[in-house]
Amino acid sequence: DPGDDYKKLTAAEKTLVKQHPTAAFIINQFNKPMATNFTVQKFGTNGLNDKSDAFRHAFFLSINTVRVGANLSQQFSDAHETEVSNQLIKEKQMDLFNNSIGITYGQTQSYPTSTPTLIADAIYLKILNGELRYLKPIDLTDPNFWGAGGIGNPNTATHGISSSTSLVPTNQ
Repeated sequence: DPGDDYKKLTAAEKTLVKQHPTAAFIINQFNKPMATNFTVQKFGTNGLNDKSDAFRHAFFLSINTVRVGANLSQQFSDAHETEVSNQLIKEKQMDLFNNSIGITYGQTQSYPTSTPTLIADAIYLKILNGELRYLKPIDLTDPNFWGAGGIGNPNTATHGISSSTSLVPTNQ
């Protein structure tokens, strides 16, 4: 149900959806699932705070940039990160860093010449070259990984981030 997706958006994202419904539709209905699918193809998983996450963000923003332009891609990207809790600031930094790489790369591409496969291969090379960032170490056994009591509460979730977690180049 598209209404369920809308309920999960930040207030800033909801404003952008109302202002730019066509771009929002392209981003959510086409590009988002494509980013997930290419991530799973390249990594076998669609992870959180790992190299697959770094790839997904950069690829997603690249294809968004190709399809709806750098300005709107940046606005939607920034809006998505507006309601991040304090314990997830490092995750936000990682996402914004990889998003910016994706937008920059997307600006060098054009539709339909630059196919999603070509873009995915180029972003994957950026992973191998260490141009993107992921978080390390991540404690996958943290009982608050998904929030207090493991109930998916974004206000208490740690996503495995601790004081020793840092942004690391993806070739490390």
